[in-house]
Amino acid sequence: MAILQLIFNGIVTGTIFSLYAISFSIIYGTTKIFHFAHGMVFTCGAYFTYVFHVLVGMNIVPSILLSMVFTSTLGMAINFIIYEPLQRRKAGPLVLLVASLGTYISLQAIISLIFTSNVRVLSGGVGSAVRVMSVSITEIQLIIIGTIIGINSFLVLFFLKTEAGLSIRALGEDSELAEVFGMSPRKIKYIIFAIGSGLASVAATLNALDIGTIDPNIGLEALLVCFVAIVVGGMENIPGAAAGGFIVGMISHLSIWQVEARWQQVIVYSVLIAVLLFKPEGLFKSGKERI
Repeated sequence: MAILQLIFNGIVTGTIFSLYAISFSIIYGTTKIFHFAHGMVFTCGAYFTYVFHVLVGMNIVPSILLSMVFTSTLGMAINFIIYEPLQRRKAGPLVLLVASLGTYISLQAIISLIFTSNVRVLSGGVGSAVRVMSVSITEIQLIIIGTIIGINSFLVLFFLKTEAGLSIRALGEDSELAEVFGMSPRKIKYIIFAIGSGLASVAATLNALDIGTIDPNIGLEALLVCFVAIVVGGMENIPGAAAGGFIVGMISHLSIWQVEARWQQVIVYSVLIAVLLFKPEGLFKSGKERI
């Protein structure tokens, strides 16, 4: 049945969306900055992998790892060059948002200048598929699901068991109290941008391997989907963001079961409006789960 294929495709897309939503939520939940430039961090992550894997000819795994390093560095650079100077000047959230939007536009122009606006093909060389009942499952889809489950398991241990993870959670709860206990908010913010940007790189690369192509505009669509996910799951709530991303991915695929594909985004954003109207705190709002 077609519905089984749609459900499986929704699971794959939902896991990717959940990882990207987590990457955004980690930054927003602790810094309270609506990091619009995260959309281009996502895009740059895919292009870094493209450079190392396609242009340089490296294996896909080290290409992804190097992309994470470069993307994490980019995220920390944005914080150092853009956000920190503005925050020292006591800039408000709107000023930070406008600055982040300007950063997004600038990075998109640089990517377009270097790589042009043409679609680029990114392939991991794992396109074989098997059929289980009526469902076609590719090797890359299984790798995507396994990789993201592994990353999410690592994140749970990181935030619950490590000193850095506990410091990030403390900063998200009360930055002044965290500073009283000897934590350095500035240092923790750099760790946050590094982690969030690195995760965005992985999400971008896995998404590109799944659909096969990248272009300079992929970040905006990903950012909008991410925003829907964190609103559905609950702002400043990492588990909720992950659940929201998974829900959005499932809805985006199941919505075309009975209607045309052109209505896909309409249905997704209708869910956003419904959540804002009836449960604006999100479906999984929980103060104990925040960071």
